[in-house]
Amino acid sequence: MGQGSYVRYYKQLLSVDELEMTEDEVIKAAEDYLKSKKLLPDGFKYSRSSATTRINSTGEKITTAITVAFTRELDDCPVLGVSKINVTYNSEGLREVILAYSDYSKKSKVKAMSYDEFVKALYGDDVIWIVMEENAEGMDVDKIKIEDIQIAYIDISNSASSKYIQPYFSVYGTLEGDVETEFQALVPALPESFYARHLGIIRSCTCK
Repeated sequence: MGQGSYVRYYKQLLSVDELEMTEDEVIKAAEDYLKSKKLLPDGFKYSRSSATTRINSTGEKITTAITVAFTRELDDCPVLGVSKINVTYNSEGLREVILAYSDYSKKSKVKAMSYDEFVKALYGDDVIWIVMEENAEGMDVDKIKIEDIQIAYIDISNSASSKYIQPYFSVYGTLEGDVETEFQALVPALPESFYARHLGIIRSCTCK
């Protein structure tokens, strides 16, 4: 297994001058830079870009920097959690490069949990719930309406020592109760029997 990675690299001082490059030019420059330095591993693709802006002396809103984000896919499924590469350009040129991801490889294949196991796991302690309404935290839920289920991988590392990721079901839908809110639930996709056979291995792995 590979070692985890976290690198933050500054090249230029912060600038508040207007960035003359277009968004497309910044995206291309960021990708070219990463490829030239062999810093863009297989599976990483352009995801999105965001602008840093300010109001100048004449009252105009100007862009002072653009950050380009690259995210990873494994088996055509997104890798969530701590798994990203960000490149920022400002008027001085390349401003910042952040690499935060685990350098992992496939090790084994196992079957995902059954439907009955999934339903049980949805109400278990290992589910990560993300609710869209701020006042929905801690709500009493009467009904869960599931609208979509996708497979995703989660890199749950928070340090450079993490070596494993874990496949999850990414569940989208609506919670009904004290309030009604959209939600995303991340449910571990491996059955308990897998962990029972692999005592001594941490509860995450590089599996399909």
